[in-house]
Amino acid sequence: PRVDPYVPDVGNSDADGDGLVLLLEQALGLNPEVADAAGAVTVALDRTVQPPVLQLTFPKDTTRTELELEVQFSTDLGTWSSDGVSQVVVTPGAIQTVRASKQVANPSLPGFFRLKAALP
Repeated sequence: PRVDPYVPDVGNSDADGDGLVLLLEQALGLNPEVADAAGAVTVALDRTVQPPVLQLTFPKDTTRTELELEVQFSTDLGTWSSDGVSQVVVTPGAIQTVRASKQVANPSLPGFFRLKAALP
């Protein structure tokens, strides 16, 4: 199903109970009626470069042009920003594989990514 922007909060529902809301599942190209979120999004810390880089890899459905998908970073889970987050398409196609990266000065300090899906 596609999100109806005129139905309040339908995009925040999680009918399949996999922990991803409808808008995010649609932006990632997942099926919002099947609990298929496991392994769809991965996080890794690349220590082979200096400073180390925190990476978030995820699918992106390029056919869902009505949805905006933003990668944000936080060190405290309170303040989120996309500043300094770079993205590269690893695998092109209708469902792309995208890798977002953020340099972290001190990898022993907390760092968090989130994907934010929205209707413009």
